[in-house]
Amino acid sequence: MRKGILAALVIAGVAFAVLSAMWWQAPAPVDAPATVAITLREMAFSPGRIEVPAGAVTVRIINAGSLEHDFSIDALQISPNVRPGSTVEYSFVAAPGEYPVYCSLPGHREAGMAGTLVVVP
Repeated sequence: MRKGILAALVIAGVAFAVLSAMWWQAPAPVDAPATVAITLREMAFSPGRIEVPAGAVTVRIINAGSLEHDFSIDALQISPNVRPGSTVEYSFVAAPGEYPVYCSLPGHREAGMAGTLVVVP
């Protein structure tokens, strides 16, 4: 009788352990936003082509120039201003695609202050 109860308890314990392992899953990791640094200078972005993975993106925009600039992406409705000598971090979510990036201050885009944000799947 004792052997039967002991065997039943062992089988129940093993079954519980197996089922628990099957049902319990570690929480999915939360991906940190992709962070990329962009330097603004008079009439140029560096780099001019910015590549990031799809999803949450943080841009660290450094204005190393002597004029105010911004970082405009019309399709994502963003355009943070950055004063000379300042750094701004701006976060957004982007789907895969290519997005024109430019400085919207008068004459800056026309003078070459433009680039491309490439969001890859």
